[in-house]
Amino acid sequence: MTNPATIEQNLAQLQQDGFLLIRNALDPATVAQWKEVLYDLYAKKQYEISNGVGNVAFEKLLALQPAPARALMTHPSTAPYLKAILGQQCQLRSLRAHVNPAAYRQEWHMDCYDYYYQAEKAAAAQPLVGLCMNVTFNLTDNTPEHGRLTFVKGYLNQPVPEELRPNLRY
Repeated sequence: MTNPATIEQNLAQLQQDGFLLIRNALDPATVAQWKEVLYDLYAKKQYEISNGVGNVAFEKLLALQPAPARALMTHPSTAPYLKAILGQQCQLRSLRAHVNPAAYRQEWHMDCYDYYYQAEKAAAAQPLVGLCMNVTFNLTDNTPEHGRLTFVKGYLNQPVPEELRPNLRY
């Protein structure tokens, strides 16, 4: 269990930077279990997405692996932050896992990129604007040389700059 002082410090960092990196959030046994599940599903071609940037995605994990999936959704390393930001009535939008069996070539991707543009895209008189928060568990070392994971500081409470909007695609 993370102590309350650490949670408060991490929440302050999340508010300031727009992201929070929790190293070693999962124990090695959980990481090994998920890697085995995902590589087995990949070998059996039981994935829903295979895109042109070297990425394969699994979107039915809650149905295929209910107990381990639920354990991730309520994991003590991340649950306190979800509850603090989203409250008790948060809803899961998707539970997805990715593997990169080919060379990963994606240069730009932003999760929840349309958050600030929900109202304009809704084409509704009274659009509902939701709060989006992403939790990612990287099961392998995601170094700049191998994973291309990048965090952009300072964009938690403001839209992406106009000059980057044309690149917001997947």
